[in-house]
Amino acid sequence: TKAISALEQVSARRTLFLDEQIVQAELLSLTGAVEEAIPLCERLLAQRGLAVGQRSRLRDVLGTSHFRKGQFTKGAEHYRRGIELAEGQGELACECRLRVHLVRNQCHWVGPHGAAADLAPLRRKIHKVADPALNLTFQLALTEVAAKLGLAWRARKHLNAAVALLPTVADRG
Repeated sequence: TKAISALEQVSARRTLFLDEQIVQAELLSLTGAVEEAIPLCERLLAQRGLAVGQRSRLRDVLGTSHFRKGQFTKGAEHYRRGIELAEGQGELACECRLRVHLVRNQCHWVGPHGAAADLAPLRRKIHKVADPALNLTFQLALTEVAAKLGLAWRARKHLNAAVALLPTVADRG
């Protein structure tokens, strides 16, 4: 994509900053280049001095990448390690983001039954964070879980909640 090409052009002129490398890993994973994203994330995680948010983003990329490769246990383990770190450091937003992405990936790749467990505590934590974008992502994940469980009325309820949140979410693009 254009963003990956732009990062490659920048890296030809200078060494990418850490956050730029994390964005590169995220883009590689999102575009399906998981075989490139995984070693990049592992190399970055080995560095000292990473902030909790940076480690969480790398764990998110690793988790998603392993789910895409069919390595569900390994993917879930990366999410759990990121969640434990964020929880231990009191980074509730990072923790919730990882938990929502874990639910979404479990539902999408494994099935809704594992993803449907323990959603009430996550819902409370997300409301505590009060981030409309995170709440929107959560509502969309709940929509997918409900739809895959055959609960059309509940899926519609979560979809309507997501639509109602759209005006409150600023375009970050």
